[in-house]
Amino acid sequence: MRILLVTTGFPPDGLGGVELSLHRFCGWARREGHELLVFRRIDLPGEPDYVRRESVVDGIAVVGINYRFGDATSIQSLVENARHRAAFAEVVDGFRPDVVHVHHASCLTTEVVEESQQRGIPVAFSLHDFWMGCPRGQRIRADLSYCPTIEPERCVACWKELWPHWFPRERDVTFDSRTFGDYQGRVREVLERADARIVPSPFARRIFARDGLDPATIDVIEYGMDVEAFRGVARAPSGRLRIGYLGSVLPSKGVHLLIDAFKRIGAADLALEIHGPVLPFHQDRGYGERLAQQVAGWEDQVSFHGAYRPERTPRLLATLDVLVVPSIWYETYCMVIREGFLAGVPVVASNFGAMADAIDDERTGLLFAMGDSVDLARKLDRLARDESLRTRLAASPKQVATVEANGAATIAVYERILRGRRRN
Repeated sequence: MRILLVTTGFPPDGLGGVELSLHRFCGWARREGHELLVFRRIDLPGEPDYVRRESVVDGIAVVGINYRFGDATSIQSLVENARHRAAFAEVVDGFRPDVVHVHHASCLTTEVVEESQQRGIPVAFSLHDFWMGCPRGQRIRADLSYCPTIEPERCVACWKELWPHWFPRERDVTFDSRTFGDYQGRVREVLERADARIVPSPFARRIFARDGLDPATIDVIEYGMDVEAFRGVARAPSGRLRIGYLGSVLPSKGVHLLIDAFKRIGAADLALEIHGPVLPFHQDRGYGERLAQQVAGWEDQVSFHGAYRPERTPRLLATLDVLVVPSIWYETYCMVIREGFLAGVPVVASNFGAMADAIDDERTGLLFAMGDSVDLARKLDRLARDESLRTRLAASPKQVATVEANGAATIAVYERILRGRRRN
């Protein structure tokens, strides 16, 4: 099968959960004899927008289109872009895929769906986050309040925080309403046009169903984990009980809550190890400074280790005694929880979104009240004092999807929508 994959990021520079899962799928699909091409957005400072760059990543052909928003003039340009559409059409005509799978259209265009279907090519559309409907992607505001539903007034206010230059100086309710309606209308049109919709968790399916998509038309395919990478990794001894965090350091990931909970415990025989890069959260670029102020005076117990390569994850987890996932946004899957499972590390996570689905509280891990550092401190203090609880949680049987299972389920969706297109 010839498969064209559309994504915002891809290794070696894109190393988030979506990119890593896609990269693993590509490796498996190549071994199974499928032909692949990745169409992605790249970010090349100093280069003109729409410059095309071709490369090969681990045997996978990649076509990158440079885009730094030089011609973006409206909210609608986030989902419709004629030049991206033309660039994609050229790639489609050159590669002639059997199926197109859109993993993320951010910084590209959702019109890849029409361009494919006009040629009789079926399209699978993955919903890895909430970007389709929420330009922030996480349904969380700058003040860290979350959005359980899509509400016009709330969304428009949020958009104005992000892109004030795209709105009239004086409040124009008619303009606001039209802008919101056009954008959301386009989102709904694209999702309904796709031949298949794929999400990584039952929770994500419930959210999109609540927003109006028929749950019967949404496939749940969990991310495939590299199980073998965790086999035989020896635990690293330490004189302290080591509580750890792995992932991007963002306000929405709740690292500040973890630090507050750690300080509440106040035990000198504990250490907090934070692994991951501090990243901008839209206009907020001061999170790292705020965290540094938060740990002032605790530097002998709290360490920031910075960015790490994904292949180091098993060894980093082997240096921890407890893994904490304190996110205050829904998360649609949460790969790091599964990595903790595979590493045999007890996991504590927010009782929110897909994290609550991933953990059977008190059996496979512990859940704490989302956003509540006091409750998190109680759970961590309990784990610190109870070695038998840590051992029991680490050893409990857990289900983790493999790369092979993810690949087989994804190919099955492709075959189904190919049959559907042929019948039509």
